[in-house]
Amino acid sequence: MKACHALKLPFVFGNLHQPGVTSFTGNLPERKQISKQMHDAWISFACNGNPNHDQLLEEWTVL
Repeated sequence: MKACHALKLPFVFGNLHQPGVTSFTGNLPERKQISKQMHDAWISFACNGNPNHDQLLEEWTVL
């Protein structure tokens, strides 16, 4: 497989249950935690311009 564009979308939008998604994401239980963290980061960024939130393991800093 070459580049897998848009792989982040099932994680960001919580669509891990859709048919065929596990072909690209695998089926480990950690996927749901990663999905929740990514979704919350995008929501936080959209609301206040900062992707940090309580569930992140490490704070994102501005370079």
